[in-house]
Amino acid sequence: MEHTIVNETPRIPQIFISGPMSGKPDYNLKSFDEAERYLTALGYNPYNPAHNGRAALEKYGEVKKKSKEYFELLDACKRQLFNCQGIYLLKGWENSYGARQELSIALDLNLMILLER
Repeated sequence: MEHTIVNETPRIPQIFISGPMSGKPDYNLKSFDEAERYLTALGYNPYNPAHNGRAALEKYGEVKKKSKEYFELLDACKRQLFNCQGIYLLKGWENSYGARQELSIALDLNLMILLER
């Protein structure tokens, strides 16, 4: 049996932005925002966890590494990764506990891996 697809909309790949936040000036939010603009310009649909980070900063004032709030944010990010088709790793990702965990999940899910140069 054959079929014809009549109304399928091409799916724009959602790309998760991953990189260091904790211990960086202003939580490295500028780098995440720049990556979001870059990926959008390339035609991707980026997921920027910096938006969650900003909301947490407004709520808590700060998010200390390895605190309850830190792990809540990391957990929310990891859940979002399941909706993505790729991950974009910002410079310095190797030194980020969260980014290494996110990359491990991305590899297990066989997602596309993009590296910032």
